[in-house]
Amino acid sequence: MSLIGSGLAMLLASRRDAPGAPSIDRALARAADWTELHLNGGRPAHAALAWTLLVIGLASVAALTGALLAGSLWLLSALLSVYLLWLVLRWRPVAMAFDRLRWALAEGRPDLALEVLDTWPVAEAGSAGMPDTAVATQAAVPTTPSPLAIAESAIGRAAADLLRDVYAPLFWFALLPGGAGAVLCRVGEALALRWGQSPEPAVRGTFGQWALLARGWVEALPARVTATLAAIVGDAA
Repeated sequence: MSLIGSGLAMLLASRRDAPGAPSIDRALARAADWTELHLNGGRPAHAALAWTLLVIGLASVAALTGALLAGSLWLLSALLSVYLLWLVLRWRPVAMAFDRLRWALAEGRPDLALEVLDTWPVAEAGSAGMPDTAVATQAAVPTTPSPLAIAESAIGRAAADLLRDVYAPLFWFALLPGGAGAVLCRVGEALALRWGQSPEPAVRGTFGQWALLARGWVEALPARVTATLAAIVGDAA
């Protein structure tokens, strides 16, 4: 069922964003601010507690809701899981940017390709790049308009974004019941952005660092699995 649900969610995400996504984003931002305000005592333990309450708590609620609905309303349970995964699959802006960059290089316009890199959608949101445990470095924007350097940078960014927006959510969605994996990725990403980009240094230094570290842990295993499968496919080819 998770395979069918994943395929359906990916099909929906390729057409449009999930309905209600902006409202959910605002609700997560308010929850992050409220939790930080009431639990931030300046210690890493407080950040860990707040992250656990929101991420693990909401993921557990999703799993429990799915289990309760699966008994008699299995179709509703399945639709809820698909919707939760749909919320986290957000690769369309990155795919569009990559297509624009590829067109610019094909037309011999490295200057336009550099403009695409400068306005890379996920990079602007502060969420580009794989965790340090997954890759050694992330491609930077090249200073010279070399088509090869531009292409390498774009491939590195696209791979990082696909990990965060596709591979990790699909991995945890398949592993955890009731859409809990999708909630784990979505809420964890929201906290990493909200706390990690807070204008308050005290928030960035405790809650932000913990949320970014936890996001790296969540993405590390899917990154290793993806890299292993890519290596196997590459060897077979």
